[in-house]
Amino acid sequence: MQPFLQATIKAVQQYIEGEEYKYSFDEDSQRFELKFQSSCGVLQHSCTVYEEEDCPEECRIVTYCRFPINIEEDKRSEVAKLLIGLNYHFKIGSYEMDIEDGELLYKTQLYCYHGLVPPKELIEHYFDLPYLMMKRSAEGIMKMLFAQFSAEQALKLIVH
Repeated sequence: MQPFLQATIKAVQQYIEGEEYKYSFDEDSQRFELKFQSSCGVLQHSCTVYEEEDCPEECRIVTYCRFPINIEEDKRSEVAKLLIGLNYHFKIGSYEMDIEDGELLYKTQLYCYHGLVPPKELIEHYFDLPYLMMKRSAEGIMKMLFAQFSAEQALKLIVH
């Protein structure tokens, strides 16, 4: 493992430990796994540090937060409309939905270049944002799934 990648992983770990989050770390995949409680259930949160091939001075920190339930097939089209609207409004990160199984994620990616380990504040922002955005959107998504809200109604609830 390249020194820059090791230093970046260590910086992410120091942030997580500084916040006193409970986590697990898989050295093979270089992935941190955490769980956060929200009003809609347990949100699974993962953060992986990827080494860029053929460039030991670059890496990506990719953070996902998973919605606690998969979107049922008959609701995916309407939820996809909501995700398009949300992605338009949010500047960093994006919602993604697996059209095959309905898995719903919010993802951020932080690119690290020239062997510069990002500062704690930048790691914090990209690490916390997926959870915060999923938490912010959970009520609107749940109302679409269980209270017959349209994508437009859920979007208004979430962004206003």
